[in-house]
Amino acid sequence: MVAKAGRIGDKRRGPPRSQEDVLSAAARAFSRRGYLATTMRDVASELGVTPGALYSYFDSKESLFGAVAERMRNRLLDAIEAPMPAGLSLEHEVELLLLRLFELTERYRGELAAFIDAPALGVADRPGARMRGFELVRGRITEWFCQPKRRAALTCDPAIAATTFTGMAIAVMRVRVMHDDSDPLVPLAPVVRALFVRGATGDADGGGDL
Repeated sequence: MVAKAGRIGDKRRGPPRSQEDVLSAAARAFSRRGYLATTMRDVASELGVTPGALYSYFDSKESLFGAVAERMRNRLLDAIEAPMPAGLSLEHEVELLLLRLFELTERYRGELAAFIDAPALGVADRPGARMRGFELVRGRITEWFCQPKRRAALTCDPAIAATTFTGMAIAVMRVRVMHDDSDPLVPLAPVVRALFVRGATGDADGGGDL
């Protein structure tokens, strides 16, 4: 549980830190060492404050990890809900949505690892939390596909389209998150779009050339 809002600091360890600073430091620590191996002392060291100062902000490692995952979830939801330019076809909207998600992945790889692949970070007892996050994102994408113009372009139920889209996007994002030597994601957006569109709309060309 978050103890209180505001800023924390220690005169011996530098200037006060905001909640965003705390979450970013925690994301780096969890990404580098994994949930089980990371301690609150590790996060405090990453942040540049004493453990006592960190505990004045979050009362446990679990609550801090949950806040990191929640921040990443909210970023994903913001990307899904951001308005689309007028006049785009479904194929182009799908590609733009993929670009937004892939750009987030490149920018926040450490935090995304906490959200989409908690077991790989050593959080073996939290698959339920990961699934709830996945279901929330999938539910939002279902609403996205239920928009009348998009639904009319589909040849399948919007929920099936959303499940397929989410699974494909998360699978590609996961590879990038877990493997430093994997290819950048942004150039893959047209490829993933084409594969998805072929199944969801019956367009043999996938909305464009691969």
